[in-house]
Amino acid sequence: MKTFIITLSYLLLSATILAQKTEVYFGVPNRMDYVSDIMKIYDNGYYITGGFVDSTGLNKGWNIKTNVNLELLYAKKYEHPNGDIAFHCSASDTSGNIYSAGQTDYPDIWPVITKTNTCSEKQWCKILDYSYDGFDYGAGLDILINESNEIIVLVLMVDIPSAMEQIHLIALNEEGDLLWRKPYASKYDHPLIDNAAGYHVSEIGGEYYISGYCYYPYPNDPDHLFLRPLFIGIDSAFNEKWILPFARLDSVYGDAYNTIAINNSMLMGVGIRRAYNSNNEDNALLMFYNKNGKELGYTNIENDQLGSDVHSSVIRVIERINDTMFITGSSFGPDYAENPAGEFIIDTSGNIYNSE
Repeated sequence: MKTFIITLSYLLLSATILAQKTEVYFGVPNRMDYVSDIMKIYDNGYYITGGFVDSTGLNKGWNIKTNVNLELLYAKKYEHPNGDIAFHCSASDTSGNIYSAGQTDYPDIWPVITKTNTCSEKQWCKILDYSYDGFDYGAGLDILINESNEIIVLVLMVDIPSAMEQIHLIALNEEGDLLWRKPYASKYDHPLIDNAAGYHVSEIGGEYYISGYCYYPYPNDPDHLFLRPLFIGIDSAFNEKWILPFARLDSVYGDAYNTIAINNSMLMGVGIRRAYNSNNEDNALLMFYNKNGKELGYTNIENDQLGSDVHSSVIRVIERINDTMFITGSSFGPDYAENPAGEFIIDTSGNIYNSE
């Protein structure tokens, strides 16, 4: 049975309820349940975007609503008898409607977006099939609602084998009508980039920042590509301003999972640096850049800062606690690949104040 203890306690901490720790178990015995996203919504309750694998091996969506005390209000299942449905993220508007994004593989793998009302009743469901445009498959990876009430979905769209335009933002209105679709970090505009993908889109000061990864060469060796964290700056009209394959002059190989503002001009990305030492350990990484796409440096979170037996660490989510302290949604532990979810409190210098 899957538990969501760590992530829920992270939410409480990010809301500055620092004096208490709440443990809540959600799941079904002998079933593989998982959580992809958690958010606090209009009534101060929580909405958990997740899923499970059924006895036939199919993925089903399984989204949960709780009250402010983390008591279950409802659990809604999303399924198709002939294929997978997986949701990765959700967003809520000011009326309490929930929009969830992910993918389905029936009949083919394409992004799926749903809207439910405050009673968990389905309002609409959209499958975004772009096979007519030359793409082979896709998935919805992140979602937000901007001040214009546009539903903005970060989408991976794959065209095999060229991978010319993989990162897209798609905008829908509240009725589910498509407003526009735009590509970013395209090989047409950036010929040296390859296999770019985004994990997260952040709205900061009316502009947008995508965090992800790409493959990019050193300047003097364009034929050999290396995994780099990737940041993309986008203006308020959703025009690409710049791309930043991070530390492309250095031996920093890895992924960027999220971005947060440090001040009016500086941003901090978080993620993972892969195989950074002689033991091929991965470690959590803080990456600093400004709103013009200029790289400002990075800080490694050394694994032994988290414990003598930690051989791998990654930061996937970060929230501000106060002017100098942040709390992370992370994974770290003794395994070199898969580790339990956890959290730690850090500052921008990479000092660890608490981890569990």
